[in-house]
Amino acid sequence: CMKIDVHAHIVPEPYFDFAALEGKPNHYAFRIEHSGATPWSMAPQLSAGFEWEMMYNIERRLRDMDAQGIDMHVLSTTPHLFFYNTPATVAESVTMCRMVNDRIAGVVAQHPDRFVAIADVPLPDGEAAAAELERCVRDLGFRGAEICTNIGGRNLDDRAFLDRKSTRLN
Repeated sequence: CMKIDVHAHIVPEPYFDFAALEGKPNHYAFRIEHSGATPWSMAPQLSAGFEWEMMYNIERRLRDMDAQGIDMHVLSTTPHLFFYNTPATVAESVTMCRMVNDRIAGVVAQHPDRFVAIADVPLPDGEAAAAELERCVRDLGFRGAEICTNIGGRNLDDRAFLDRKSTRLN
């Protein structure tokens, strides 16, 4: 019987470089710190005590999976990297989602017997989200998408979303 962990978040390493280059390391939910031996380390604002190395170190993840008897992880970005509630522009959100999804696809390609993936999509812009989901499923082999339950502090069942003519949240 195969053991599959479907709640397996990942923080792609290129995320750190993007946030640092953009000059917004705190803007993206994590405080990024240069640590010398490791190119970047992160200090989540809300989750002290969690072993964050497993979130970006694939070899560590594989060792932990083996130790726990887990055959496969369904990889998805951590909700800390969703850009539904930040002042990030649509272009920034699309760039981050593509970067995250491309990195996850690379991890899956290196270990296809251990990982499958679901996509991060820039949900505040429905057209961009649909395009990224299509790219991920068609081109990268992802199995679907992970979304949060609210955008900009409003639940997805909010009448404002249902009554909108545009697919972009302003």
